[in-house]
Amino acid sequence: MHLAKSETFDLLLCDIGLPDGDGCDLMRELHALYKLEGVAVTGYGMAHDVERCLGAGFNSHVLKPISFDKLLTTLEQALKVRRQSA
Repeated sequence: MHLAKSETFDLLLCDIGLPDGDGCDLMRELHALYKLEGVAVTGYGMAHDVERCLGAGFNSHVLKPISFDKLLTTLEQALKVRRQSA
């Protein structure tokens, strides 16, 4: 959160299970304050987990374990969506 106040980011890549909180809560706050978008990387893959992530402001949900190719494709797609909406 501290870095978002002083830096500009194109996209947030965030795990949902954080040691000091919840990635959806973090995304919700960053999206509301800075219009930041992101990709959720998580081991939680039920339909309600995906809906929760998308509802928090993530534009993609990626289930772990994830291959580098899958991650790269997802990030490219998320950045493309961001550029189109800007």
